[in-house]
Amino acid sequence: MRPAFAAAVAQIREACPWDPDPVVAVADGEGRLLSASDGRGVASLESVARFVRRSFAADWGPGSAAVSNDPFVGAADICEMTLVSAVPDGLALARVRVPDLGGFDFGGVAPGALDVWGEGARFPALRIAIDAGQRAEGRALLRLNSRTPRLLDRALDALGEAAACGAEVLGERSALESERLEAAAAASAALGALRPGTYAAEVEIDVPGQPPGPAVRAALTVGEEIELSFSESDPAVERPLNSTAPLTTDCSLAEIESGVAGFRAAPGALEAISVDAGAGTIAGAELPATTSLARFLTEGAIRAAVQDVLRQAGGAERTTTWWEAEGSQAFAQLIDPADLRLRAERVAWLVELEQGDDDD
Repeated sequence: MRPAFAAAVAQIREACPWDPDPVVAVADGEGRLLSASDGRGVASLESVARFVRRSFAADWGPGSAAVSNDPFVGAADICEMTLVSAVPDGLALARVRVPDLGGFDFGGVAPGALDVWGEGARFPALRIAIDAGQRAEGRALLRLNSRTPRLLDRALDALGEAAACGAEVLGERSALESERLEAAAAASAALGALRPGTYAAEVEIDVPGQPPGPAVRAALTVGEEIELSFSESDPAVERPLNSTAPLTTDCSLAEIESGVAGFRAAPGALEAISVDAGAGTIAGAELPATTSLARFLTEGAIRAAVQDVLRQAGGAERTTTWWEAEGSQAFAQLIDPADLRLRAERVAWLVELEQGDDDD
């Protein structure tokens, strides 16, 4: 990790003591990702960067900044917020999980919600700075939609400070472009070692205490081009299990990195493989689908299906899945399996943290 990225990630963790899961990155002026602090979210970060640039088009210059928490733009769920800031020679991005942004239940985990708006306030691209001047009404709108506005302020301040590292990193533009090209070439070579053919896998989404959920179906085609398709997956459902195309692509890249020697989930990797999430399916859900548990439960099914097709194609033979090794523990720490909401002790701790800020 670049020193500037490491420092930015450390700043976010210090400012946001609630497991903020930070990522920082830089992109060119059109949103093409050049470098990131790690491989988590490279597809979704690029999706957010490109959307923000399209949204403001010519009305975007040095000092402009916008945030997005829209799952259909690139967030894993409502409470994942990405800041995109205009810096010399490109864009700086910083991503963090925030404690709450409204919705029926705390933290956006609202199993009773019938649509994404019931999970929380959704901001595809909200301008919070123009020409280096803060747009106070943008920040106020975010605060008004949060049960923890002071913690949200902490997160926004930390995002802004982290994004400031972008100018330093973009000063290495030539090296960044070379690294992106190298990552693309390495990904292509790694995937080229798989056996030609078409491979398929089906995995049902495991929902604790409930009957099996919809099925994720993955098809990997290895030929002159490498294609991974989820188009045969079950349709999206009125349950918080729906993964969006950016999340499904992120999950796929992470699993390929685990299962194919030499492949790295880095900017440029998507030039070596085409991922079709399957519009309207459980893996490629569209508005107004609910999404709050997809980053746990549906990601487990997506990654298991990708792991299976990679194994069939000659990838790594692994005895455990991501869900068994990591996902189930993360789910258990945060989610009460009895009602699929945030654990009461987690909510109480966040409220206490918010009130502590109030006392200060």
